[in-house]
Amino acid sequence: MTFKFPKKFPKEWIEQVERNGKLNCKIRGSQHNLLGKGGTDPNFGYETIGESKVLYAGVILYDTHSCPLGGTADSISVHCAAYSASYYGNSKCAIYNADLTLLGETEEKYIGDTTLQWRTYNFLDPKPSLNADTNYILAFWMDKYTYVSYDSGSSQYQSLDYTGNFPDTLVQTGDIYYEFSKYCTYTTGGGAVTYTKTYTADTLFQKLGITKTYTADTLFKKKDISKTYNIDTVLAKLGLTKTYTIDALLKKLGITKTYSVDALFKKLGIPKTYTIDTVFAIITAGTYTKTYTIDTLLKKLGITTSYTINTLFQKLGLTKTYTIDSHFVLRKTKTYTANALFKKSNITLTYTVDAYFGEPLLGGDSAHYYYLKKKKPQNELFTLTAELLHKIREQT
Repeated sequence: MTFKFPKKFPKEWIEQVERNGKLNCKIRGSQHNLLGKGGTDPNFGYETIGESKVLYAGVILYDTHSCPLGGTADSISVHCAAYSASYYGNSKCAIYNADLTLLGETEEKYIGDTTLQWRTYNFLDPKPSLNADTNYILAFWMDKYTYVSYDSGSSQYQSLDYTGNFPDTLVQTGDIYYEFSKYCTYTTGGGAVTYTKTYTADTLFQKLGITKTYTADTLFKKKDISKTYNIDTVLAKLGLTKTYTIDALLKKLGITKTYSVDALFKKLGIPKTYTIDTVFAIITAGTYTKTYTIDTLLKKLGITTSYTINTLFQKLGLTKTYTIDSHFVLRKTKTYTANALFKKSNITLTYTVDAYFGEPLLGGDSAHYYYLKKKKPQNELFTLTAELLHKIREQT
């Protein structure tokens, strides 16, 4: 029998087939039927019937194999059997891409016997397209307890109650150190089946690494954001985080913050050594001028001051003119000796030793008296002149 090997058929595989006279060879831990049964369709997977069997239910058993040639997947075969008549049930197979995403699934089959045998699950149309030299995952899923043949090797599993519909993406639950008797039969050539996948614009841009720029209105509409949202709601919808200063956050939350004087000055950048005017200038950015009277400022600063009457007149800008009598009233002392009075009024009085004040000198002048101690003629007892008396009157 002569076989015509495909162009992409590896040279070492051809040599092995010619040398061994067999159509099957084990490559990279997987069993490949290079030309398939009857020399028609090739297989990839593990075609050997395992020497052991293991019992599973409600799990997806899967492992990875390389497809050597391009083509279309026809079926997946599994060597299995029901545990007992009480555990007859449904089962199904599927093929996944290497990234664990579903490529296609087979028909559902009912296992109604306990004989270990190859059971073939055919793919439904449109059948999955396979690429040459590409890794694919072959999966088997059972409802009830089912025996599956195996040899030592490596596989994975996902615990999942049987529903009849494979998940879009496999999620590994754990590893199994078995290689299950399971392989895929496919048809080579004829070109790969073309599938059309529809992406949303954003998904496609993201997949292609393209950055899309939106106008604000388009973005709001796209994200279902009303134009009447406040900025925080918009940021939350867009998944953005806003950073606030502590004061802005407190204000936003309606919380009133009470500062100590020192803390407030420190916050405002005001040094602790300052005048009241410096504080006003810093707080109001130099736009506010506060004018105090001296008393108001002293009161504001907690300073108590006492004024003398003259200081008060000076503070008020008054000039006070005193008469002798008013001065006496002001000082609350009205009784003077003659000498003290003359001295205060800058009057120089000349009199004899025997002279003293007692009775009127000139009569009619009730303010000043001059008495004689000795009875002598008036012109011999004193030397006061009319000018002196007149001066006394002016000064008093």
